[in-house]
Amino acid sequence: MASYTTNLNLIKPADSDSYDVANDNGNMDKIDVWAGTTNTAIANQVQSRSVLSSPDVLSASIGAGLYYVTGATNVPTSGKAGYLSITERSGSNVLRVVQWQVYDSYNIYINMLQNNSTWTGWQQIIIGKPVYTWTDGTKPTLTNGSHYGNGCYYFKIGCFVYLTISAEFSSAPTNLNLFTLPAGYIPIGAVEIAVSGGGTYNAKAQCTVTSGGTVKVTSVDKWVMGSGIFLVGG
Repeated sequence: MASYTTNLNLIKPADSDSYDVANDNGNMDKIDVWAGTTNTAIANQVQSRSVLSSPDVLSASIGAGLYYVTGATNVPTSGKAGYLSITERSGSNVLRVVQWQVYDSYNIYINMLQNNSTWTGWQQIIIGKPVYTWTDGTKPTLTNGSHYGNGCYYFKIGCFVYLTISAEFSSAPTNLNLFTLPAGYIPIGAVEIAVSGGGTYNAKAQCTVTSGGTVKVTSVDKWVMGSGIFLVGG
């Protein structure tokens, strides 16, 4: 004797039943109706997200959920519309995570509050431009006049700084501060940048970014080139 499934009431012929194409067609029709109804429900759910006008996105009065926001305050891109996603974990270790995505952009930022203490501050986790070249970064002014041919650049994606060093010198410096990175680009501790040198001075080139953000080259030749990446600490 045939049986039926619980959710869609699909027929399940018994082993002893003869094949009946009508059973297969009936099951397919039920599945098709269910798929159409489900797709419509999902589309309606996505379109029904709440709209907020001029909210403080870090306010505890906004519950967990997905929102479309205009004129928001306390966002890293003030004055722009965007999508706000808030998730929360309650209990003994409270965690509130706020994600902000700029409208019509891939730029996404995140801010977190744990145990109702202090917000961690906005960190950009995804940046809108998919491909970067060094010249998209900032070109610093070198601090010592004995150089020429400045090709140094730096830029930041999320919590990481990308740094390239390229400079040529009129004489062989033994210990030279090239430039200092600004706040927000300082490493968590001193880091070595892989460089090479060349020319007529036969020195072994080294490059260090100090814990204060100073980019130093030591024992360089006529020129020095290299690049590196490090985690931001300040």
